[in-house]
Amino acid sequence: MSTSDSFYDFLISRLRDFIEVNDAEVEIIHKLFVEEHFKRNVVLLREGEVCKKLYFIANGIVRFSKLSD
Repeated sequence: MSTSDSFYDFLISRLRDFIEVNDAEVEIIHKLFVEEHFKRNVVLLREGEVCKKLYFIANGIVRFSKLSD
């Protein structure tokens, strides 16, 4: 099993914790989700930018901050 296969298996298993997912939907997920790896301290989105991706954190942690007046 490749790293991508284990990523998709993990993603599908987490989704199935909340909803039913059939085989057709699993195929759609395989087509829509792309595995990406990021180094430490990488900024994924800066203030004012529009988020164009949905991220699923399979391993590690993400920090979120919001500026307010």
